[in-house]
Amino acid sequence: MYLKHIGDTKPLSKPYFADVIKEIVSVAALGCHWVVLVDEKGTQALDVILHLGAHRTGSTSFQRLLQANRQNLIQNGVAFWGPQVTRNGRFSGLLRATEAKDRETRRLIDRNRGQIAIEMQRLAARGITKLIVSEENMLGTMRANLSAGSLYPRLEERLERFARAFGGAVSEVALTIRDYPDYWTSVLAFCATQGMGRPTPAMVDRLAIQPRRWRSVVRGVAEVFDRAEISVFEFDAVKTRPEGMLSDLQADLPRLTAFPRVHNAGPDRAKRMGLFKAAGIVGHDGLAFDPGQTADLRNMYQRDLDWLSGSSAQSISTDRPGIDGQRRGVA
Repeated sequence: MYLKHIGDTKPLSKPYFADVIKEIVSVAALGCHWVVLVDEKGTQALDVILHLGAHRTGSTSFQRLLQANRQNLIQNGVAFWGPQVTRNGRFSGLLRATEAKDRETRRLIDRNRGQIAIEMQRLAARGITKLIVSEENMLGTMRANLSAGSLYPRLEERLERFARAFGGAVSEVALTIRDYPDYWTSVLAFCATQGMGRPTPAMVDRLAIQPRRWRSVVRGVAEVFDRAEISVFEFDAVKTRPEGMLSDLQADLPRLTAFPRVHNAGPDRAKRMGLFKAAGIVGHDGLAFDPGQTADLRNMYQRDLDWLSGSSAQSISTDRPGIDGQRRGVA
């Protein structure tokens, strides 16, 4: 299920796009200039939907689903960019750490903006009306989260790169969130098995008390993409049905062929516990956290859900459609 932040849902005006057009992307390496495409009514000719992940919330399964249905999507006016595109040069500068402000990074970011602009122009010329971009590293990286002991630090600065790169075309942003004990356990175990750092008891203790919450991430996304609709999904509702999540994002997208396999799954419970035990982590019930930490983290997650469904999230709708299409009231 999801909750929605609704920004300005009115058609974007010509004056707004006039401002965008003033910022023409110049890329010396490509020798090109490109302007945001608009139709005769002044509205965006190509809508962009950004799927941000988060990590360890079924992103790979979602991406495999779209890749497997790529021709089906194209025939219905929808293009898809997944890691095969974004990590093959198109986001090479945009995905660099925000601390990287050297000349080479700036050059790559400018080049990426030009590449994105050109490809969007080509897609629109082919009759494509929607572009779905799924790349969880737009939020940050798991390694950076563990290093900082924080949930996607410097998120806004990172996302600003993508907001500028897509030139006001983003109409919807999707984010999947997960219960904290499960999320951090999955991140720790996955990173350890991929050679991205061995977990330590001190690291687990730090994650148990780190202050950033999913609501912080949602606020950051909404702040950067203030003209877009923000959809927040719960992992347990979509982990085995990525096609349902896509259907909920845009009702007019084509029905996709189901892709039931779970991809890029982390170590199973036995392997996780063996990994944590070898690292000196006590853990509990297949998790990296002890019972007290687990209870506290789950309470924090429930408060996030309450915030998403309550009046505190002033710009988030209280309609919570499930992926089965049935509307449910907020608890």
